[in-house]
Amino acid sequence: MVDIALRATERLGTKETNDNTKLYDVSFYPYTAPGVDPIFAVCGDRHTFVCRTAPGKETAIETLQWFEDEDKDHNGPSLNSLVWSRDAMTGDPLLLVAGVSPKIKVLNVKTGELARTLIGHGAPVNDLKISPLSPQVLASCSADRSIRLWNLNPSHRDAPTTHILAGAGHKEQILSISFHYTGRYLLSGGIDTMVNLWVLPSLTGNEEPPSDGKVARTHYPHFSTLELHHDMVDCIEWYGDLILSRATREGKIILWKIDGFSSSADPPSLDAAPIANYKAGYTRSCFGGKFQILLQFSTPLTDVFYMRFGLFHQPEKRPILVAGNEKSKFSFWDLRTLEEEHVPVVGKGKARLAGRQDAHPTDDPFKPLPPMREYTVPKVSFVTRQVAWSNCGEWCVAVGDWAMVCLFQRGKKGGE
Repeated sequence: MVDIALRATERLGTKETNDNTKLYDVSFYPYTAPGVDPIFAVCGDRHTFVCRTAPGKETAIETLQWFEDEDKDHNGPSLNSLVWSRDAMTGDPLLLVAGVSPKIKVLNVKTGELARTLIGHGAPVNDLKISPLSPQVLASCSADRSIRLWNLNPSHRDAPTTHILAGAGHKEQILSISFHYTGRYLLSGGIDTMVNLWVLPSLTGNEEPPSDGKVARTHYPHFSTLELHHDMVDCIEWYGDLILSRATREGKIILWKIDGFSSSADPPSLDAAPIANYKAGYTRSCFGGKFQILLQFSTPLTDVFYMRFGLFHQPEKRPILVAGNEKSKFSFWDLRTLEEEHVPVVGKGKARLAGRQDAHPTDDPFKPLPPMREYTVPKVSFVTRQVAWSNCGEWCVAVGDWAMVCLFQRGKKGGE
């Protein structure tokens, strides 16, 4: 297990704002040059903060900008999701933020201005993700039970929505989405306890608007199950071709795989309808078969709705899973150590969880694993809402209620 140390805790904003502010999302700027202190953004209530790690200065967390949403067309805490992009023309860093309002705001961090507003959803927006293939391709999910794909390129300014994924998918609000690293698949989880996989077209962000002006639609997810979770699925992430997901009031994170799915194979056609091979159609799949649970991670005291884990997964780095709880405690798992200790030896070497498709990594995948390392933030008790890792994997930031921000630093072990 790599060394991880708590470096700083701080409450963002002022005394007048932070007592009532719940910070729901945090994301590192993905385009920082090597050797530069990482930049990250945090949002909650009506506030969006741009910060950086500054361990050599008086405080380890430095606030660079503070945006306040002044939109009055909705009530209550407004912002719950954010993601970074870049201006296609100038390269300026952009922050996309969303929440209770169905609007998605695009903030230019360099100029400090509202660059544009994306309008299309008919209800609150619950999650935002940028495609790994292009900073111009955005995915959003909403309480209107749809997922929208947007092209942020100026050529699409008049009609930025390119695809809508909706129909025979989620029956209630969609809470969480995740792009596969190939950009060809999107996962979604929702209040209906359902997990769906959608096949996407290959989108680079350079596509021209359709001549007929029509928005492409996908009505069926290519995999769908109601058998994995029994409560609201509010966090889902890819781990290679495997999947990590959690649901409210289950007290665990599940690592699992879809039978027959492999990103090295050609994806099903976009209009393929999944086949219901199992009881009452609770699991439907275009890949054949069902799904398998590989591992479960114990996360007690995580019954509060909207608590999201963080996954660091980069080539040649040790993958780390982290989850906070309702009492300021953080649990860490080194996934490579689990691979090395639990995956059976096959041939001349040990298979990796992110690529292995034919065996459970433990004898009992239904017994949740305790944390490999735990940290409790002293002198304060708060609910953790989101955790994010810097691209280099050195820094981990967690945010939550009472405007709390916790900064962890990851040591290096064997160059990893």
